[in-house]
Amino acid sequence: RMGVEFVIRSALTEAREYQKKWDEYNEQKMKRGFRGAPPEYDDRLETLAEILRGNIIVHCHSYRADEIVMIMKVCRDFGIKKLVLQHANEGFKVAPEIAAFGAMASVFSDAWAYKFEVYYSTAYNAAILTRNGVLTSINSDDPGVIRHLYHEASKTLKYGGLSRDEAL
Repeated sequence: RMGVEFVIRSALTEAREYQKKWDEYNEQKMKRGFRGAPPEYDDRLETLAEILRGNIIVHCHSYRADEIVMIMKVCRDFGIKKLVLQHANEGFKVAPEIAAFGAMASVFSDAWAYKFEVYYSTAYNAAILTRNGVLTSINSDDPGVIRHLYHEASKTLKYGGLSRDEAL
């Protein structure tokens, strides 16, 4: 975990420099008589540059509140506004911060305590996020559960008192 922020920041910094080279090249090539060569194209950096341009939504796999706050800080520092937090088991702990950022969350209905990273989650997570103004959806990466997402969503009625419309 300690190196994750560094790796993300390094990649985005490299993408920003890549994007700047391309922007400068594209500006120069519009000038009459320009004969310069384009910068080297890089699929990885081009994808990251598209994130920086706001053309790609970041889907960040996260569990813990500290991870969520970290990725929002990194995104804020790089001007990235489109962020969906996947799983976000401890999103309820930082729901006002998620709402203020404008991030969305895609969470489990009631899966927790099956490994250390999700030990401190709660079945009230989706409802707390929703009540704080976070656009929230219920997800699953289990093929058996994913077939029953209506049942999973209905748990937010019991755990958090969401209305049927909010649950759907």
